[in-house]
Amino acid sequence: MRFQKGVISIIAVLAIAVTSGCGQETMSNNENQKEVSNGSGTTQEATDTKITSINKIGSKTFLFKEEFSQEKTDHSNFKEGVSIDLSEYVKDFFTQDIADKVQLNMNAIVQHDETKFKENMLNEDSIKFNMPWFNDNYKEGMKYEFNELNEITYDEDAKRIQVIVTFYRNIKDEQIEQGVMTYSLLEDKKSGTWLFATMVGN
Repeated sequence: MRFQKGVISIIAVLAIAVTSGCGQETMSNNENQKEVSNGSGTTQEATDTKITSINKIGSKTFLFKEEFSQEKTDHSNFKEGVSIDLSEYVKDFFTQDIADKVQLNMNAIVQHDETKFKENMLNEDSIKFNMPWFNDNYKEGMKYEFNELNEITYDEDAKRIQVIVTFYRNIKDEQIEQGVMTYSLLEDKKSGTWLFATMVGN
């Protein structure tokens, strides 16, 4: 009897230990599934619509990808300016220099500063291509808010880096439109630096 009780006690202790270990492992795995770093120093819930690590599809490498927000905004939560800090996403091909250039351009749009907007253009053709958007999309009483990063990619075949951001356009505090700006950068052969070839927005 004593032997049987001893065996039962040992089995009970082992069962508790194993269960506790599995519980901790399961909890740890669940925490890992819920928290995925997006490169910005914060953790977010993992979803099928977001890529938070380097992924390659064909010739295109995705450093960051997030579906466009479907949330509607109104005048009460519109905040003019740039709330995206691209420095938080610097990694691999997306250097601090490129992040600074895109950041500067977004601020130039908010401030409607033509000189700053033209900075870091690849060549005269790029300036001619990009200036119509800048001129046509600014009227008196118009304000911009850049609030979301959607994509950072590198296309190996085209040798092109693309950064896609979402913005809101506030028209005289009467109407708010959501827009998307796609920055395409090519490497300047002479200087070896990445410069804006095209900026396509709506």
